[in-house]
Amino acid sequence: MARYLAQIIVMGVQVVGRAFARALQQEIAASQAAAQARGSAGQHSAAAASSISGMSLQEAQQILNISTLTPEEIQTVQHNSHTTFLTNTFLILSCRAIKLF
Repeated sequence: MARYLAQIIVMGVQVVGRAFARALQQEIAASQAAAQARGSAGQHSAAAASSISGMSLQEAQQILNISTLTPEEIQTVQHNSHTTFLTNTFLILSCRAIKLF
């Protein structure tokens, strides 16, 4: 009985492993195709930067709500990120504390 159960578990792990490997290969192929499409569109430097980070400089500036990369705006973004990190850490720890009681 234990032998059959072990075989079922091993087969299940193999199936999930193969599915994960296929999904990973498909994602890599799609990412490379998207990078090539951006590169052929005449955005060689932008395609190289966005293939690393996943977004362009303009998208990042829009998300961070900044127009230029002045030292003051960079400092503001760092301050906001740090504040958000501390708030999230506090909330996570609070949730864990509540679950303990």
